[in-house]
Amino acid sequence: MAVPITSVDGRVDWNSSEVDQTKGWSFNPTVEAKSYSTSATGGVVSARPGNITASGSFAVLITGSTVPAYPGEIADLKLYINATQYWQFANAMITDITEVVDIETNEIIALDLNWTFAGSSTGTGGTITKPDGNTYSGSNVGEIAEA
Repeated sequence: MAVPITSVDGRVDWNSSEVDQTKGWSFNPTVEAKSYSTSATGGVVSARPGNITASGSFAVLITGSTVPAYPGEIADLKLYINATQYWQFANAMITDITEVVDIETNEIIALDLNWTFAGSSTGTGGTITKPDGNTYSGSNVGEIAEA
């Protein structure tokens, strides 16, 4: 089980624009284990890292009727750790939106936008870029090609 990466007040950019009134973000990176065996391994089954995937959410306070994205939208997503470091997901997709309701007034006060790393969009491969600048690219991000 992956440990979620979170920020309480981190900036969020969606589709190259800063999202106003964000109140934190989180995401879970995962890597599937791919088993393989070849004649070189003598039939012994081993494991290698497979595709890197990610999913998460970011919270937005409601100011008027502004919704920064809608389910099904695919765009570039940046989750900032500080002013210069961020996680970047090219071709992230909003999967659904959850409303946060004030229990005293019964008004919607915030939205949680849930997203997943889509990997590709209209034939263009996505990328995941870590804060240190390392990038995983291609439509099957992190896929190991057997020699």
